[in-house]
Amino acid sequence: MKILLAALAALQLSVISSPYDPKKDPESAARIRKTREDFLQGRDVMVGASSQAHPVVVDEADLLSRARILATVRTSQQSAQARGIRSVLPALAIPAIPGCTRYAETPEGMRLPHSLTDNGMITAWDCGRYGVRIDRSAYGIPLEGVATEGFPRAEIFAIVNHGAVKRDFFETRGGRRQVALQWIGSKHAVDIVVATDTGGDFAQLYATALQILDRTTRTL
Repeated sequence: MKILLAALAALQLSVISSPYDPKKDPESAARIRKTREDFLQGRDVMVGASSQAHPVVVDEADLLSRARILATVRTSQQSAQARGIRSVLPALAIPAIPGCTRYAETPEGMRLPHSLTDNGMITAWDCGRYGVRIDRSAYGIPLEGVATEGFPRAEIFAIVNHGAVKRDFFETRGGRRQVALQWIGSKHAVDIVVATDTGGDFAQLYATALQILDRTTRTL
């Protein structure tokens, strides 16, 4: 009985739910429908939120870069292979974005009980002038610890493939740029970061992020 209760408790701790429920929050549903085109174009959607025209300015050390994405994921991949770490998720199998090549992929996240299996997978793409990091996590399964993933309902920018999406645009004082998307579904979470080493066109970075988001979450 104790083992069963522990298993049930672990399962409960690993469950997430989308912050979006049109039946319980019709005002948010109406707002999201009304601002869909602004979201797709990267324009201002809500007061105080970042956009292509109004990115959040951060210090250099606080932002990922193409080089940092590629280096950290490759290092993690080598470490996971040496330790025999696996992921409950399969390798990311989506059509590549033109100009981008898969660079590295590694298990990541929280460990499943009594195993060397993680609940997530990180994939890095090298797109020449920018790098892409795709974090996928599976929930609704027993994990060794408490899993938290999500964001407040008020921060939902759009609904893509039945999941709630939050977005951010960042820029350093030196001109490096980053676009970040967070997607929360009923049993999976996806985080996408597209970042440059120097400069960068927000429109291109955002278009890439949206394409990857759609292709990654379409079957989740």
